[in-house]
Amino acid sequence: MSKAVSALGGVSHKGFVDVAEAGQRGMITVRGDLGSAAMKKAVKAAVGTAVPAPRRIELAGEKGAAWMSPDELLILVPYAEAVATVEVLERALGKEHHLVADVSDARAVFRIKGAKAREDFNPGPIDGVDLSDLPPLPDDLPPLPDAGAAAPVGKDQAAKPEPKPDRAEQLPPLPERSLGLDL
Repeated sequence: MSKAVSALGGVSHKGFVDVAEAGQRGMITVRGDLGSAAMKKAVKAAVGTAVPAPRRIELAGEKGAAWMSPDELLILVPYAEAVATVEVLERALGKEHHLVADVSDARAVFRIKGAKAREDFNPGPIDGVDLSDLPPLPDDLPPLPDAGAAAPVGKDQAAKPEPKPDRAEQLPPLPERSLGLDL
């Protein structure tokens, strides 16, 4: 069996704030009726917390539950406990309609430290975010399709499937430096 590794191999960057990959973290998506007695019991059994209120996180030591949407939570546990926690959730939810998925290897977690870390990475209320002062996008990104100007579809065109892109065609490189991080 192969050894599990973190998504970015412990990458870090020191600058006006220090950014470092935090390593592996157990993360489990749970979908279902967040108000049901079975869901409340399952979350309590899995991480020892209540179901969080909207846009909140409940923590108990290294474990927690984060509200993601009206029918979704993200359960946080140590990486080594993720599989066992999935089993606890599945048992506790029983026949209630739900989905439990271990997504631990699908995400990376970062630690951000520094004197101004909170100020520099806090965009404020989403409704009040002003994006006008952001730098322009790099020139090497592909153009966005014009969503409002769809070409009319004629009788002959309607039956033809979309052509598949040539696999040899490479996308332009991602602008890794756009975040100011040398990854």
